[in-house]
This record gives sequence, C-alpha cells and structure tokens, in this order.
Amino acid sequence: MAHEQPAGRAAAPARFRMDAPLGFYRALFRSLPPLDRGELVGRCDALRIGPSWYRALFTALLWAGGLRGWSGKEFAPDGAGVNLCRRGGRVVTRSRLQLEGPGASRADGGPALLLRYRDRSPLRLVRDELRRAPGGIVLGLTYLAIPGLSRVRLPFAIRRA
Repeated sequence: MAHEQPAGRAAAPARFRMDAPLGFYRALFRSLPPLDRGELVGRCDALRIGPSWYRALFTALLWAGGLRGWSGKEFAPDGAGVNLCRRGGRVVTRSRLQLEGPGASRADGGPALLLRYRDRSPLRLVRDELRRAPGGIVLGLTYLAIPGLSRVRLPFAIRRA
C-alpha cells in the first residue's frame, strides 16, 4: 500500500544528507512535521550542511552577525535561548533568542517553531523557522528582514547534544 502524503505537504526525500544542494533542504523542510519547543530543551550542536561553497558562505554570514565560531544553541524550558560559540577553546554565549509558535512558515504556510532574536545586533533582522528532520536533526530556514533579501532562505541544522 502506498503511503499518502497529507494535503499541502511535499513528499520527503529518502534520508537527510549533510552535503546536499540547497534545494534538497528547502524541499525537505516543506515535507517535515513541526516540533514542540520541549524537544529543544538543553544544548543543540550545530551541523554543517550543504555544498562546500555554502558552508563557507554561511560561516562568513555568522561572523558578520557576531557569531564567529558558532557551535550550536541552548534552550531553557520556557523557550529562551542563546547561541553558543567556540572561542579560544571555550564556549561563550552570544545573542539572546526566544522560541515562539508554532506559527506559519514562510516556506509553505504550514506550522513551524519560530525563533526570534532579542538582541540589538544585526541578528534582530533574522527569523528562523524549525521543523523535525529524520535522525534527531532539526532543520531550520533562516530569513533575513533586509530589503531585497526577504525571500532568501538559508538552511541550517542542529541536533540535541
């Protein structure tokens, strides 16, 4: 018997790939279920995804946003969180953030856990959307509230430590 996909959802790719083209992650995101904020309580390690040129670009964007050495995120039960960065052999926290939602995803209108940054840094122009991917991975899409770039979706991934 064939598995039927819920209305409005794309068929999921067979498995999560760390080195896939960006279109893979965007299509995968549209097929994924939402997650509950409780699934993220604690430390989540960053995963490097996408082709090598994208990983280099994403790293440069993190530096520009004040997240040099980004190594993941950490969340409290109330949804408050921070980004974690490795600096000189130790982990430091940067940029306060807050899980919200679920809310409507800009990718497809379906439910996603939303992540907003509460700092007065360049990250205040960022909105992340999160969904549950296979293998305990959380796939995110980052949107930039910058004229001309508001439709750009930058994929990233984290996994509970």
